[in-house]
Amino acid sequence: MKKVTILLAIVFLGTASFAAAKAAPAASSSQGVVGVSLNQIPVLPGAAPSVRFGFGNWSLDAGGSLTNTAAGTSISIFGKGEIPISKIGSDVRTYWAPELCLFSPAGGGGSTTVISVYMGAEYMFASHLALFADLTAISIASAGGTTTWTIGASSPLVYTGGRLYF
Repeated sequence: MKKVTILLAIVFLGTASFAAAKAAPAASSSQGVVGVSLNQIPVLPGAAPSVRFGFGNWSLDAGGSLTNTAAGTSISIFGKGEIPISKIGSDVRTYWAPELCLFSPAGGGGSTTVISVYMGAEYMFASHLALFADLTAISIASAGGTTTWTIGASSPLVYTGGRLYF
């Protein structure tokens, strides 16, 4: 009977340690540079890369892009925080995310400043790879002296991307 108990204990501990090693990295518990993202932001043309910084219980993606076309050069800079809400299963987590985005279009047009709050989810489909999608809860944009705001206008304003954790 002792041999069976010891064998079951070894199998249980081995399974538990294997599962812990295979678990996805906790995006909100790491500190320092924890990953890189490729973001498709509603107010920006094209995709913008960012670096992800972990601050313990929340994260910050900081990035931007520089695009040179025949019309001129456009510059974008953004910072998006992520504060966890809950975890659904072992692969999906939900969060809310405030964002500040500054965009200066090519051709000397007026710059745009956008402050948004998103509700999002991230799906870990591999041990260090994730896809995420955010719906716009509220957005305030200022461009050319005009300020507009929207609440819940998510269909044209879905923020998506992929992330590689280190």
